[in-house]
Amino acid sequence: MLNSDYKNVYDLVKKQNTQVDVYFNKYSNVVKNDHGDVIGSDNTSVKFYAFPIEYNPSDKKRDQIGIKTPVDVLAYLTFYEMEKKGYTFDDFQTENMSVTIFGRRYHVKQAKEFSHNSNGFLYNVLAGISDGKK
Repeated sequence: MLNSDYKNVYDLVKKQNTQVDVYFNKYSNVVKNDHGDVIGSDNTSVKFYAFPIEYNPSDKKRDQIGIKTPVDVLAYLTFYEMEKKGYTFDDFQTENMSVTIFGRRYHVKQAKEFSHNSNGFLYNVLAGISDGKK
């Protein structure tokens, strides 16, 4: 059960009114034809509020979060909203996950827990690399 700190963080993030689309791309979403050939995927997204969104984060910022490789963007999602929508941190530990931020798609290289209180972490930070699509 998340305490009021989690709800307060969520309320502040939601107030910024910046939503991102998270595409989980789980294997179960693969669409096959009658012969068993992969023909695509049911690639639906889940909207989450995100704030802050940091572009081209510095080495110091990445180190603070625990991300070793250079990335193009960091998007901070709240654990409160994740739980409210039925997701856990483990759901974000999947290959081929991506996030769309202001119309640009990023491949999620890593998801990290960040900023905690006595009950756990407040944020799930998605670290992404631009795939050039807009």
